[in-house]
Amino acid sequence: MTVVKKGEPAMAIVVIENSVVNTDNLKILGYDEAWLESELARLGQKLDDVFLAEVHDQKLWVYPDNKDYLS
Repeated sequence: MTVVKKGEPAMAIVVIENSVVNTDNLKILGYDEAWLESELARLGQKLDDVFLAEVHDQKLWVYPDNKDYLS
């Protein structure tokens, strides 16, 4: 959990959760799905394999889904 006081900038904004793109948050950040796909490709990631991705300081941080480790 992260606590952000009212008026302070958000620490990070979630743009993918459980392989689902949050287009509203992308729009708030001034990005689109083409940018997100490009960044995922640059990082060698596929949308279907992303548990969570967030933008912090204009950088995409990706946390892969570890479902393969649960088998």
